[in-house]
Amino acid sequence: GLPQPVLRSMTGFGAASGEAEGSRFAVEIRAVNGKFYKSSVRLPDELLPLEPEIDQAVSKRLGRGSVTISVRFTPAPGAVAGAVNRAVVAAYLEQVVAAVPKALEDRVRIDPAGLLSLPGALAPESGDHLIASARPALASLVEEACDRLVEMRRREGEALAVQLREIVAEIRDRLERIARRAPDVVVGYR
Repeated sequence: GLPQPVLRSMTGFGAASGEAEGSRFAVEIRAVNGKFYKSSVRLPDELLPLEPEIDQAVSKRLGRGSVTISVRFTPAPGAVAGAVNRAVVAAYLEQVVAAVPKALEDRVRIDPAGLLSLPGALAPESGDHLIASARPALASLVEEACDRLVEMRRREGEALAVQLREIVAEIRDRLERIARRAPDVVVGYR
């Protein structure tokens, strides 16, 4: 006979996680049935510039379906949140010094962490370095998550094929019984 077509489920899930330069990344991809490719990409703000690349890589692998792509990101321990905005910090210090009476100057202690938590004390660092290190890590994790999703679709498709063959066999059996009884129905009708 003819070769059996390979059935694949349209529903699937794939996940992968890993590290790059001490930062942790996790990718989850979920897919359900859909006539066309439609995606929803959820990324942390720091990684938003990578959205088109991630979406394109997934669409090439999956072709169609309603797909949700989620990326989680945990920065490396001790990663610098931003550069100290010296002008802003100096302005805060000037205001503190001006507000303290001369008699109390020796009792005033300035908490550096508190000072840096004030609005504008830290200027956000350029995300170029993060994007550069995240790009290859995420590309690899997206591929791995897609591999797992495609494998899950294949396994579910095989299970679906078994069920369909059982249903076809049951229909065939019932049709044969109906065909054997058909002459009796005509006699009974007469």
